[in-house]
Amino acid sequence: MGAVLVAGGVAVPLALGAQGYGCSQLPAATRALVKGPAAATRALDPRDDMSRYDAERACLAHYLERLTPQGTDQDQHPEKEPGEDGLPRALGPDNDLRDIASRFGTLMYARADGARHGRIGDLRSFDESARRHTRGAYRAAGGAGGRPAMGSIARRPVSGPVRGDLMDGRGQMFLTPDAWAEARTVPAARAAAIRQVLDDAYVKGYRYGFL
Repeated sequence: MGAVLVAGGVAVPLALGAQGYGCSQLPAATRALVKGPAAATRALDPRDDMSRYDAERACLAHYLERLTPQGTDQDQHPEKEPGEDGLPRALGPDNDLRDIASRFGTLMYARADGARHGRIGDLRSFDESARRHTRGAYRAAGGAGGRPAMGSIARRPVSGPVRGDLMDGRGQMFLTPDAWAEARTVPAARAAAIRQVLDDAYVKGYRYGFL
């Protein structure tokens, strides 16, 4: 499994190997990292295992693939659920995307906090190591028919090499929805709204280090 952090009596992985972790494990695991700053720093660069940062980027791509070209949940049918027909169709996806983005911010907070408090002695060397050990970029498939299965995060193939600064968490996060919106011809207003949801949540996670 690689290194683990025990929080509240529950062991959570700092890195995600090939043993079958899925996106559903990430929220609790990343929240647990907030209680262990040194562990959170380690989660960004676990060397041979899949880093939490890689996993979050993979899960963002995975999640976007499950949305319609209007940016709504294709499995949501409010007309069939009593009391839900008046709810905004974007409510569920926006909440989920907010949670994902806040975890991006929390991981970048861990990096900055590690540099401030000496857990990362040489930030440049740390970033170079993290980049050497990242698997690459993750982009959402262009259409619903091309969605890859996601039983395990670690088995998701990369889309190509990382572009730009890997440790620009906000910039890396935006690359995925921007490419998805273009490929799926998402309405400009909805694409902008998704970007804003992601940005607000990322900033909160980055500033305060919690979800």
